[in-house]
Amino acid sequence: MKDNPKLEDWSAEGRQNLWSAPELQRISIVGRVYGHPDQETFPDGDRICTSYVKNVDGRIITTHSGSTYELGEIAPEYEQWITNQGYTYNYENPIKVHGIRKNEKSN
Repeated sequence: MKDNPKLEDWSAEGRQNLWSAPELQRISIVGRVYGHPDQETFPDGDRICTSYVKNVDGRIITTHSGSTYELGEIAPEYEQWITNQGYTYNYENPIKVHGIRKNEKSN
């Protein structure tokens, strides 16, 4: 099985229409990519923004374009922002694309 490219120092970026319901928000991931199969276009350490996240399985995300990535370490500034917003960061399941509950406890 081929390893997925890894995104390090990542953060989630919301892309939404101001008139859309929160559960319809589209989220992309911005981070430094490592191990991308197209090293000429996306060399290790290159900062990228994915297409919007379509599926999440723990720390593995699949984007609208069909790319699959593993989430590495979160950007410290983004983790602090999450905390400041009253959310709890869950290392095993860091991204939720259909509704987020404040102060959700990780198991």
